[in-house]
Amino acid sequence: MANSLPWTYTPAWLSASEAETLYAEGWTKWPWEQGSVKLFGKLIPEPRRSFFQADEGLTYTYSKRRLVGQGWLPELHSLRDRLNEELGTRFNSVLVNAYRDGRDYMGYHQDHEPELGPAPHVASISLGASREFLFKSLHHPEETHRIVLESGALLHMLPPCQKAFKHALPKRLGCHEPRINLTFRELMPE
Repeated sequence: MANSLPWTYTPAWLSASEAETLYAEGWTKWPWEQGSVKLFGKLIPEPRRSFFQADEGLTYTYSKRRLVGQGWLPELHSLRDRLNEELGTRFNSVLVNAYRDGRDYMGYHQDHEPELGPAPHVASISLGASREFLFKSLHHPEETHRIVLESGALLHMLPPCQKAFKHALPKRLGCHEPRINLTFRELMPE
């Protein structure tokens, strides 16, 4: 991938055994919820399961869904510390999504909520099934990029990314395996 693009992709950032262990533990033991978001004035279930972890008292709101940090599971705290050390970031939250199969998805969006500040970093760790991830330029809609996110991979979206591109995890009906995605962000205190 060209260096001029505002993201880096590192396959096998976690070893295969680390990714498998984290995935197995996460799928069965993490505190999953079926969230709802408000779209066009209606409350609808999100097309995935999720949960949020962050330093105590930090909040993250997207699509009118307000999440409040109440601490960390040890394995997610450890991943956060490793990311911060390797990337020079100050992540203090993680939104964890579970995609049961290719029918679960995330539409095109930007991570540009006010609590992310003016130049957010977003680090995404994938576990389980490989899924296609798409970027679309905001300024040149014909410019698109595709990455296949593999288990154990790290996608780091650098600060210009959210102002220049939308991103999505589209439906893929041929995918019958589950996937977990951990998206780490730095939230600004209120």
